[in-house]
Amino acid sequence: MIPEFTLYTDGCVLRNPDSSGWSALLIQEEKLIGWADGHIHHNINSQRAELAAITIGVRLLLNERYLALGENYTAKVFTDCQQLIDVVQRARGTGCWPHMNADLWEKLGGMVVSGKVSLHRVKGHSRDFFNTLADHLARTAASKGITSSAGSKTTTVRRMVLP
Repeated sequence: MIPEFTLYTDGCVLRNPDSSGWSALLIQEEKLIGWADGHIHHNINSQRAELAAITIGVRLLLNERYLALGENYTAKVFTDCQQLIDVVQRARGTGCWPHMNADLWEKLGGMVVSGKVSLHRVKGHSRDFFNTLADHLARTAASKGITSSAGSKTTTVRRMVLP
């Protein structure tokens, strides 16, 4: 049986261009099993915050040994960013990814094209428990400046893996 995971992600820009954050919640069988959040301190824009949440969220899944090395998996990613979902759907057909934030699009593209990661829309501020929590963590990261340089070689995130 292929392990199935769910990620709820959110990005936030409070005061462009100096305060942005992101968060990713990792869920399996409707139970929160881990999370990560961080602050972006370069090339700040809302799309970058949303992309960082997704790409680092999937890396959390892969890096925290929820899977055996090389094991197949599926991950449903829920985001409130319809623009991001639209870009991914167009790019799947054409193979052309946007130039802005290319470093993160390249990472996300490989994950999505492989079929292991699928994107789904959740309405923002809709009282969905996990979406509300992801929003809260992203806003907190943005306001407190939790350090992360999403997409760079020095990515450092705050994370918790639950038993």
